[in-house]
Amino acid sequence: TNPLRTAYALHPVRLLTALRAPESAPALIETLSRLLGPDEPHWRVALACVEGLGALGDEAARPVLEAALPRPRLADAAREALGRLGEG
Repeated sequence: TNPLRTAYALHPVRLLTALRAPESAPALIETLSRLLGPDEPHWRVALACVEGLGALGDEAARPVLEAALPRPRLADAAREALGRLGEG
């Protein structure tokens, strides 16, 4: 929730994806939804969330991935992640 903590979230986000624990997708969804605000400086963390949600393939991620589509730095990864939903 605070900017300094978010700046260090890249590796934990990737770890959540690798663990594939049941709480991984909800945690990534919540994190990504907070990072979709205008002028968000932590786009690399948001990108890792998008990629992780695509790898997890959880259908619950669809709304937040669709919300990521208009973001230029996230759009390609969000399209790919949306294509992978249901495969996980």
